[in-house]
Amino acid sequence: MTDAKRQLALMLRRQTLKRLTANKLLGLSPGQLRAARGLLHWSQSRLATAALVTDATIRSFEVGRSMLSDITLAKVHMVLEEAGILFLKDGVARNGEAVVLRPVIPEPRL
Repeated sequence: MTDAKRQLALMLRRQTLKRLTANKLLGLSPGQLRAARGLLHWSQSRLATAALVTDATIRSFEVGRSMLSDITLAKVHMVLEEAGILFLKDGVARNGEAVVLRPVIPEPRL
């Protein structure tokens, strides 16, 4: 990949992350993050690697020691959604916020 293509890809990814953050769709609690990882059977380390953040960032957020920056929150949210996690907001979930694993629909056999 050429430098120009790499720069363009990076710019587009940054714009997408900013848009996601600006939409305020990314409210994520420590409990939701732990639940999402549990549904996927992912360790903190695996999530951190996939989201390109440090293990300590995930660990600190999950125990309530720190908050995630907007960009980190967007990256974590995007990685989890790409892995099949759906985030349910208050009003959709019965008791506040929830996460579910998107069902896999098998391809029809011909």
